[in-house]
Amino acid sequence: RVRLDETAIGDDALPHLATLPRVEYLNLFGTKVTDAGLTHLEKMAALRSVYLWRTDVTEEGVERLRAKRPELAVVLGGTLAPPPIDEEEDGEEGDETETVDAIAADLPGCCQAAKDAGGVCDHPCCVAAAERGEICPTCAK
Repeated sequence: RVRLDETAIGDDALPHLATLPRVEYLNLFGTKVTDAGLTHLEKMAALRSVYLWRTDVTEEGVERLRAKRPELAVVLGGTLAPPPIDEEEDGEEGDETETVDAIAADLPGCCQAAKDAGGVCDHPCCVAAAERGEICPTCAK
């Protein structure tokens, strides 16, 4: 696990991180990382989860990263649209992915309070759910 959240790092630091062979989790929340830096994340074979909330990445940059590394969990918080949900085709038209705003409306109180304060909920159950791109089912009750 590498946590660089809310630091001044940017794209210039990512080539150095890409040389670390066992990084599975990377938190870049609140950094100056842009789409240019995402190309270095593509090379991190062990990387399974990356937090990109409140960075300077664009939706297009995230789409390129997801195309290169579909198994990588890219956690965006409320800043960009979530990845499409891979569902079985049922031949029905009108299947839609929920927007981030719709998902954010259902945030548990602890997550919403942290978001309102400019942070991220640090409850282990919420962190684990966010890594999967989900809302914590325990706290949402």
